[in-house]
Amino acid sequence: MTPELVIERYRQIESNSGAYGARNAFVMLTAIINYALIRHPGAIAVNPLNVLRLGKHMKKIEARTDRLEGNDFKAFYDGLQKFNEITRDAYLVCLFQGLRSEEAAGLKWENVNLEKQELFIPDTKNRQPLHVPLCRQSLTILKRRQEENPEATPFVFPSLPRPQCLNKTGHVRLMAAELKAKTGLNITIHGLRRSFITAARRLKIFEDADRLTNHVDASISGKHYDGTGVDDLREPLRKIANEIERLMKEGLGAKVIHFGNAHAMGE
Repeated sequence: MTPELVIERYRQIESNSGAYGARNAFVMLTAIINYALIRHPGAIAVNPLNVLRLGKHMKKIEARTDRLEGNDFKAFYDGLQKFNEITRDAYLVCLFQGLRSEEAAGLKWENVNLEKQELFIPDTKNRQPLHVPLCRQSLTILKRRQEENPEATPFVFPSLPRPQCLNKTGHVRLMAAELKAKTGLNITIHGLRRSFITAARRLKIFEDADRLTNHVDASISGKHYDGTGVDDLREPLRKIANEIERLMKEGLGAKVIHFGNAHAMGE
């Protein structure tokens, strides 16, 4: 593998998946090849990916701070109308629940309890189960998806049949590049999670926001004394989701977004 080929391939991935995606992919591949160099020194003489580091081709990744602010919420909602309904709903649930990209995209019906209005994901990025309530807005979306799920697939947000979608996982793919292109915003999927947390903190909701987004409390109190349950999180989630809905409605008119009857839900 020549240096030119390595650089060209890196640029391709960087263009399609962003600087972070490209860097992450090549860092992991570099580690694998370095391991192979130690285990099989006769088969591999040098790591061809070193050209990226030595030539400073990989961009330094700064901490991301992207999130929706002010009129961005309206632009975000407008842009979502350019997606198919399944993908649009996946983005909305991601925002209203503060979910990680893979948690929303790969959500299965077995992890959703519409009767109890709860969401339970046993395996998450930090290996801690996520057990949280569902807000009114998410409930409306999930009920719609249940009614329109023609093949009873295990995924809440199944991928579309080919040739419309080439995703082999069986569920939608939430991609930052496409989200940016259709909304005109410099926003990533994780930026939606960051928007949820920011909305919560501006409402002076701190610890409960951490619980809702599965941020582990490593303190002694958090590990051994905190008995907070799902029902304790319903009111803070209601406030956060309603604030996000309000921000999206500003300038749109009350008839544009329908997430169910707030009064009927005790709101």
